[in-house]
Amino acid sequence: MAASQTRDRVQSEMLATFFDKLKAVQEPDGSSLFDHTTVVFGSNLRSIHYLDNCPTLIAGGGSGIRLGQHVAMPKGTPLCNVWLTLLQGSGIATDSFGDATGTLRELRQA
Repeated sequence: MAASQTRDRVQSEMLATFFDKLKAVQEPDGSSLFDHTTVVFGSNLRSIHYLDNCPTLIAGGGSGIRLGQHVAMPKGTPLCNVWLTLLQGSGIATDSFGDATGTLRELRQA
Protein backbone atom coordinates (compact mmCIF):
# COMPACT_ATOMS: atom_id res chain seq x y z
CA MET A 1 0.00 0.00 0.00
CA ALA A 2 2.80 2.45 0.87
CA ALA A 3 4.53 1.78 -2.46
CA SER A 4 1.26 2.47 -4.33
CA GLN A 5 0.74 5.73 -2.44
CA THR A 6 4.31 6.82 -3.21
CA ARG A 7 3.88 5.94 -6.89
CA ASP A 8 0.58 7.84 -7.09
CA ARG A 9 2.07 10.92 -5.38
CA VAL A 10 5.14 10.96 -7.65
CA GLN A 11 3.05 10.51 -10.80
CA SER A 12 0.72 13.32 -9.70
CA GLU A 13 3.65 15.63 -9.07
CA MET A 14 5.13 14.79 -12.47
CA LEU A 15 1.80 15.47 -14.16
CA ALA A 16 1.46 18.84 -12.38
CA THR A 17 5.00 19.77 -13.46
CA PHE A 18 4.15 18.81 -17.05
CA PHE A 19 1.05 21.04 -16.97
CA ASP A 20 3.11 23.93 -15.58
CA LYS A 21 5.62 23.53 -18.41
CA LEU A 22 2.87 23.50 -21.04
CA LYS A 23 1.34 26.63 -19.52
CA ALA A 24 4.74 28.39 -19.49
CA VAL A 25 5.22 28.04 -23.27
CA GLN A 26 3.69 31.14 -24.80
CA GLU A 27 2.33 31.09 -28.34
CA PRO A 28 2.59 34.17 -30.62
CA ASP A 29 -1.13 34.93 -30.09
CA GLY A 30 -0.63 35.16 -26.30
CA SER A 31 -2.14 31.79 -25.53
CA SER A 32 -0.14 28.96 -24.01
CA LEU A 33 0.80 25.57 -25.38
CA PHE A 34 -1.57 24.13 -22.73
CA ASP A 35 -4.42 25.95 -24.48
CA HIS A 36 -3.72 23.97 -27.67
CA THR A 37 -2.98 20.57 -26.11
CA THR A 38 -5.11 17.73 -24.82
CA VAL A 39 -3.64 15.54 -22.09
CA VAL A 40 -5.44 12.43 -20.88
CA PHE A 41 -4.31 10.59 -17.76
CA GLY A 42 -6.13 7.58 -16.45
CA SER A 43 -6.01 3.97 -15.47
CA ASN A 44 -8.21 0.93 -15.31
CA LEU A 45 -6.23 -0.25 -12.29
CA ARG A 46 -8.25 -0.28 -9.11
CA SER A 47 -7.81 -3.57 -7.39
CA ILE A 48 -7.73 -5.59 -10.63
CA HIS A 49 -7.95 -4.83 -14.36
CA TYR A 50 -11.46 -3.76 -15.34
CA LEU A 51 -12.69 -1.48 -18.07
CA ASP A 52 -15.54 -0.02 -16.03
CA ASN A 53 -15.38 2.89 -13.62
CA CYS A 54 -12.10 4.16 -15.08
CA PRO A 55 -11.04 7.44 -13.49
CA THR A 56 -9.81 9.66 -16.31
CA LEU A 57 -8.34 13.15 -16.09
CA ILE A 58 -8.61 15.31 -19.22
CA ALA A 59 -6.77 18.63 -19.32
CA GLY A 60 -5.87 21.33 -21.81
CA GLY A 61 -7.84 23.28 -24.35
CA GLY A 62 -6.92 21.36 -27.49
CA SER A 63 -10.16 19.41 -27.89
CA GLY A 64 -12.74 22.04 -27.13
CA ILE A 65 -13.76 20.47 -23.84
CA ARG A 66 -15.10 22.30 -20.82
CA LEU A 67 -12.39 22.37 -18.16
CA GLY A 68 -12.69 22.45 -14.37
CA GLN A 69 -15.47 19.96 -13.80
CA HIS A 70 -16.04 16.48 -12.43
CA VAL A 71 -18.25 14.28 -14.59
CA ALA A 72 -19.55 10.89 -13.51
CA MET A 73 -21.08 9.04 -16.42
CA PRO A 74 -23.90 6.52 -16.06
CA LYS A 75 -22.89 2.88 -15.55
CA GLY A 76 -22.27 1.19 -18.88
CA THR A 77 -21.09 4.32 -20.73
CA PRO A 78 -18.27 3.16 -23.02
CA LEU A 79 -14.89 4.82 -22.42
CA CYS A 80 -14.65 5.08 -26.20
CA ASN A 81 -17.32 7.80 -25.96
CA VAL A 82 -14.63 9.98 -24.33
CA TRP A 83 -12.17 9.23 -27.12
CA LEU A 84 -14.78 9.97 -29.81
CA THR A 85 -15.64 13.28 -28.12
CA LEU A 86 -11.95 14.24 -27.99
CA LEU A 87 -11.35 13.22 -31.61
CA GLN A 88 -14.26 15.30 -32.86
CA GLY A 89 -13.26 18.20 -30.62
CA SER A 90 -9.78 18.04 -32.17
CA GLY A 91 -11.26 18.46 -35.64
CA ILE A 92 -11.14 14.84 -36.74
CA ALA A 93 -14.23 14.07 -38.83
CA THR A 94 -15.37 10.68 -37.57
CA ASP A 95 -18.63 9.32 -36.22
CA SER A 96 -17.21 6.17 -34.69
CA PHE A 97 -14.39 4.92 -32.50
CA GLY A 98 -14.19 1.46 -30.97
CA ASP A 99 -17.40 0.64 -29.14
CA ALA A 100 -18.51 4.29 -28.78
CA THR A 101 -22.24 4.87 -28.75
CA GLY A 102 -21.93 8.64 -29.22
CA THR A 103 -20.19 11.72 -27.88
CA LEU A 104 -20.45 13.16 -24.37
CA ARG A 105 -22.19 16.52 -24.38
CA GLU A 106 -21.14 16.88 -20.73
CA LEU A 107 -17.55 17.38 -21.91
CA ARG A 108 -18.26 19.85 -24.73
CA GLN A 109 -17.95 23.58 -24.31
CA ALA A 110 -21.31 25.29 -24.45
